[in-house]
Amino acid sequence: MSKTFMVIAVVIFNLYLFPSDIILADQWNVGCGGRPARFGYNSSLGPGDTTKLWQGGAYSVIAWQPVIDGDLVAVARCFNLNDVLHGTYIYAYDLHSGTELWSADLPVDFPSTDWRNHVSAIRDSVVYVSRAGNTNATYLYALNAVDGSQLWKSIDLIDESSTEGLTFAPNGDLVIGNFNQIIRINASDGSNVWTVNRNSPTSGGSQVAVFNGKVYGWTAGASGPTVNVYDLSTGIYLYQSNPVGGGYIQQVGLLVGPDGTVYAPRSQNNPSTDYLVAFQDSGGQLIQKWQVELGYVPFSSFAVGPDGSVYSYSRSGEVIRINPDNGLIIDTSQNVQAGISTRMAVDGSGRIWVSSDDTVYSFNPDLSLRWKEYIQGVSGPALGYDGTLALCGRGTDIRAYQGEGNQVNEQPVEIRVSNGNEIQILNNPVNAYAVAVLILTEPHQVKLNIYGSDGRLWGSRELGFLLQGRNETTLDISGLPSGIYIVEMCSSGICLNSDRMIILK
Repeated sequence: MSKTFMVIAVVIFNLYLFPSDIILADQWNVGCGGRPARFGYNSSLGPGDTTKLWQGGAYSVIAWQPVIDGDLVAVARCFNLNDVLHGTYIYAYDLHSGTELWSADLPVDFPSTDWRNHVSAIRDSVVYVSRAGNTNATYLYALNAVDGSQLWKSIDLIDESSTEGLTFAPNGDLVIGNFNQIIRINASDGSNVWTVNRNSPTSGGSQVAVFNGKVYGWTAGASGPTVNVYDLSTGIYLYQSNPVGGGYIQQVGLLVGPDGTVYAPRSQNNPSTDYLVAFQDSGGQLIQKWQVELGYVPFSSFAVGPDGSVYSYSRSGEVIRINPDNGLIIDTSQNVQAGISTRMAVDGSGRIWVSSDDTVYSFNPDLSLRWKEYIQGVSGPALGYDGTLALCGRGTDIRAYQGEGNQVNEQPVEIRVSNGNEIQILNNPVNAYAVAVLILTEPHQVKLNIYGSDGRLWGSRELGFLLQGRNETTLDISGLPSGIYIVEMCSSGICLNSDRMIILK
């Protein structure tokens, strides 16, 4: 029988929250896991059915994960497997029409080692690509999302695998997990911000996650890999977990949930070591909360739903839903043959999309099946800002399914409500951080929405359960451009009040 539960986070008076992962409107900027913390969530509403906006695109013998920013989806398509250097192109399409906007074949910097063109991530109208992918070190390129022209080539070399991808700091800087280092690259010119040495286990386990001012990554060790934590600003090593199982191989990256829980999926095809392990980050150490058996799912992704549910994979090939408080399995899907590069995404209503074994599945939050479709060699899914679902298959089979929207008002009207609840943005105009004072007449489950002057939803923040009286939260707005915004305070879809925020940089 299906069960449901709600995770409630209590926020006391004057508690300051530092959201490092949510201020920009939900896109699918990071291939594996969708966002810098890689927890596979997008607050938009995905497809209600199998209605497609388009299907087609460039031919490929391999399907790789798409990435989305705004109205653009970027993919790598391999039309000649035998031509390593020039048999794979990068393509950019209009997300909603499928119109090809441009294609690119990167320069060959190291003819003997450069690999196929690889899309790593996309953000702020820049597509980040390289010829890494076969344990080779090469350059990262930044391409203009409008026309594919080169903006810069990195100073550092990167060696992420073709199943991995970089992630982002709040200001847009790039954070990349190499085999022997983690590096932060300046998004404006490709220069080095910092480098820290570490020895990652294997491909698939090199990529890192970013959350709340920290970088989380695997490091190989004699007793098994550990989860290491670094300062995002400086790269300084902070602390690490105890070893997670024995052995050296680790083929899945980390993810961090919206409440800061670190999820470590241990994967080396060994039942004695392969578990999803949850750690609480206390600020000075990682404390294990629970562990749940995990199937062998190298290069896969995981998800955390809007109610806190954790979605993972059983050793029998099903998707499982886990209570984040105690690790108990509360729902199980039909067998989806979860294995190599099985990936998932969850939308704002808790619905799940899973790509596995030539099939895309859509599940309700309790993992009952909504629909499924055959897509040969399927890779994805990726959810756009308006719920558009993008998937890649082999052949000429790239698809975009019509989403149900972004759950927000169409117009950014500043609504002043006379119900006693108040929100005030302090010290307007603001720059990198904004302090919001929330005064509530009674306890509420509170969410903040940030609208631009053009009606665009720039981002949302779930604050959880706030008590009656005065509450404060600090918002990282370093990624937002200068302009006038409306910050709306909502509870259960009802606007409690709003305030105007001016950003000057």
